[in-house]
Amino acid sequence: MSRWARTLRTAEVNATLDLPRSVGQRSTTFRFSIVDVVTGYRVEVNPVRSPAPQLSHDTARMIKRQITGLNLGVADTALFSSVSSRLQIEMIVAGASYPMGRYVPYADQRLPSTGGTRSIDGFYDEMYIVDQEITEGFGIGIVTPGSIEFGITDLLTPLPITFDVEPSVYANVSSWGIGTHRGQICEQLALDGDYMSPWFDNDGVMRFVRTFDPMDVVPTLDYDTDGGVIRGEIVTSNTLVDAPNRFVVISNGSSAIGDDAESVAGIYDIPDSAPHSIRNRGGFVIQSTDTRQLQSNAQATAIARSLGLRHTLVEQLQLQTAADPRYDSYDVVRWQGVNWLEISRSMQLTNGAPMQHIFRRTYR
Repeated sequence: MSRWARTLRTAEVNATLDLPRSVGQRSTTFRFSIVDVVTGYRVEVNPVRSPAPQLSHDTARMIKRQITGLNLGVADTALFSSVSSRLQIEMIVAGASYPMGRYVPYADQRLPSTGGTRSIDGFYDEMYIVDQEITEGFGIGIVTPGSIEFGITDLLTPLPITFDVEPSVYANVSSWGIGTHRGQICEQLALDGDYMSPWFDNDGVMRFVRTFDPMDVVPTLDYDTDGGVIRGEIVTSNTLVDAPNRFVVISNGSSAIGDDAESVAGIYDIPDSAPHSIRNRGGFVIQSTDTRQLQSNAQATAIARSLGLRHTLVEQLQLQTAADPRYDSYDVVRWQGVNWLEISRSMQLTNGAPMQHIFRRTYR
């Protein structure tokens, strides 16, 4: 039997990255490169080690990834343009290089002195490019199954980015005027198309993946079998008191025109196994309602389910692992017999620093 089958995981098996339970860190280095998008010039830079820059990834944000506190010395600052430079980061482990994303400057603080000018810089992932105001009105215009997928393609194709959109059977009838932020449009199309909130992955590709139930997928990593958790700081918390257990989506349009028009609505109740489910509250419903322009009950139901899977942050788990480049976004891990969905992580980009994770529990 293969190790993949034995441990129920999808991440690549790696003798260096899969640490024994008795080991809490590994030797890693980070490579920082500045690329000029106008000239194509690329150069490796060496940020000041202390304080080290911080990388964070949060699925609740429009722009998921952020780099803060990148300190550049005099020579590297002279090579850096806050307008045309892009930052690329790689993690080096046992001689192997793993991409950690591509970033756009959003803050550039210059510190002149008699010894030259240094800088402290902040970066967003390339969603910063996407989330700018549109310069002309946008609407899909074709109300047919699958039109959302093609609408996303039309919206993003003019931009200097790479993106990947999984197929969707749903349509969208909304339109947006000049000045609307493109990220806002992407979020609405993602929800109406039954996608997770889009993000830029480790390879710098903008991803739209269909909504999935973390309980029904093979985990990325299996902590129960392979270890990897640093046991010193494990925290669990919950928001059971007022957590919704029913999600309702209704349309302010209808499924047909004329006398045959019918209202459109969808309902998703969280599983009975969840501690705040309707059954476990003794029949008490706490409802969250959203109104959208939709074409069918199936689409409304899919969106209600997506909202339930996205936003029910009921039981959370905080723990640390060694820095690991295999994490991307919406990773599922197995820990103490339960699937947990990663919703955020952060780490200092320096050798030996742990990776901080926050996971959301899933329910059958």
